[in-house]
Amino acid sequence: IQELNSIELFESLSDFRLLSLPDTTMLFANDAICKALGVSREQMIGLKWIDFANPEDLKIILEKISKMSPE
Repeated sequence: IQELNSIELFESLSDFRLLSLPDTTMLFANDAICKALGVSREQMIGLKWIDFANPEDLKIILEKISKMSPE
């Protein structure tokens, strides 16, 4: 069995996966999320994922995130 590194694992998933800073600046986005948004990974990196969130869902999203990490 071939061992996958974390980037390869993220890429192999069809679910949206990203890595971001606490201010929501994206450091990594997998192909699934890039394809869904119609942008390249290079275009995604450095953007804030919060800008892509549905404004109606934003309060709930931020509440859930705050429960995951105090930062």
